[in-house]
Order: sequence, then structure tokens, then C-alpha cells
Amino acid sequence: MYSEYVKAYILYAKNRDLQQTQELLINALQKDTNRYDIMIEIMKNSYMMRNYEEAYRYFNRLMEIDKAWNLDVINKSDYLKVGLILAKMGLTEESDKYVNDFKAYTDNNQSIYKHLNLAAYYAYRGDKEKALENLRLFSKQENYQYWIVIFTPIDPVVDTIKDLPEFRKIMNDIETKFWDNHDRIKASLEKKDLI
Repeated sequence: MYSEYVKAYILYAKNRDLQQTQELLINALQKDTNRYDIMIEIMKNSYMMRNYEEAYRYFNRLMEIDKAWNLDVINKSDYLKVGLILAKMGLTEESDKYVNDFKAYTDNNQSIYKHLNLAAYYAYRGDKEKALENLRLFSKQENYQYWIVIFTPIDPVVDTIKDLPEFRKIMNDIETKFWDNHDRIKASLEKKDLI
């Protein structure tokens, strides 16, 4: 099952079709309706498509699983997405809890993604200056995942800054840096006859 939703994202990386990704994820879930990991991906993909009602339905299903099995099924790194989904559904108090928990998680995060998360948080809060400042700090990192390059510009949380020239420049720098690193690794592996 894992390979089915990985395939959905590999195809997305190739053709950037969120609707196709959604259909593949839903088809995978239909084969085993207990797979909350796939439900999470459907919720996040619905969010990316700005289909907040569908995202909210999957969020509710996840909360039922969470309560029944006493699990934390949603990663704290996704709490800002959940907060935005809940806000779009008019659930302000519940939304604020997730957004504040995301901020606390981010403040304690020591990964290379800390400043990217802070950029998202400040974009959500409407603080464009702090959002761009943190995105600039993130752009100095190395070895980040390709998903950052393709999903950050379409993430609804950055709608407040995505049309700013500075945002586009930083994202261009992030993408260029990713591909430069990719080319260096590829050349190194070819030199060692590993690919």
C-alpha cells in the first residue's frame, strides 16, 4: 500500500496534477480503508487543492481513529495545515489551538526545516516581512527534499506572499540550489560507477 501512494507523488512530481494524485490516493485507500497514513495524504492533498470541505472530512475521520486507538495520527509538522483547514471551516477556536501547537513545535524544532516552518507560520499570520526573512534563512540550508521545491509555492498558507517578487526570487534560489546539489551528487555517483 505504501508504494501506491508513493507512486501517486512520483507521478505528481512528473506531471504536477493534484487531481490525478487525489484519485490515486483515494483508490489506494479503497483497497484498505483502515490506512490512516493514506487518509492523511488525502487530507493534505485536498488542502493543497483548496478543497477544505473534503480535507475537513478526512480530518474528522482521522480524529475518530485518533480517539478510538489513542494515537497521535497527525504529525505536529502538519498542524498548520490542519489549522488553516479548520479556519476555513469557521472553527476558529479549534484552529487557533492547532496553529499555536504548530508554533510551539516549530520553536523547538532543530531540523533544517525550522525556518521554512516559521516562514509558513508568519505567512499564515499575515506577517510578510517575517515570513520572507525566515524563507531566506531556510534558503541557506542544504540537502532538503524535492517536495519542498514543488509544494511550497502552491501551499495555501503562502497565498499571502506567493505573488511577491521576493518570494518568487527566494523560491527560485531554493530550486536552483536543489538542482545544483542534485547534479553534484549525480556526477559523484557516476564517477564512482554507482549509476
